[in-house]
Amino acid sequence: TYMELEEMDKAKAAFEKYLELAPNEPNAYDSMGEYYLTTKDYAKSAEYYDRAVALGMEGSKAGAEKARAALKQAGN
Repeated sequence: TYMELEEMDKAKAAFEKYLELAPNEPNAYDSMGEYYLTTKDYAKSAEYYDRAVALGMEGSKAGAEKARAALKQAGN
C-alpha cells in the first residue's frame, strides 16, 4: 500500500520489519526486491529476488531477471 501511495520510506520500513519478523518467508524478500526495483537499485533488487528464489519462490526469478536487465541497461 505504501508503494502505491509512493511513500517509499514507509514502504521500506514495513518491508524491513517483515523481514525481521519472518526471515525465512520468501515473500518478504520478493517484496523487498520489488521495492528496490521500483527505487531503481537494481543490484539490491536482484539480490532480494534471488533470496526469495532460494527460499522456494520460483516466481521471483522473473523479478531477478528484470532487475538484472535494468542493471545491464543502466550500465550502457
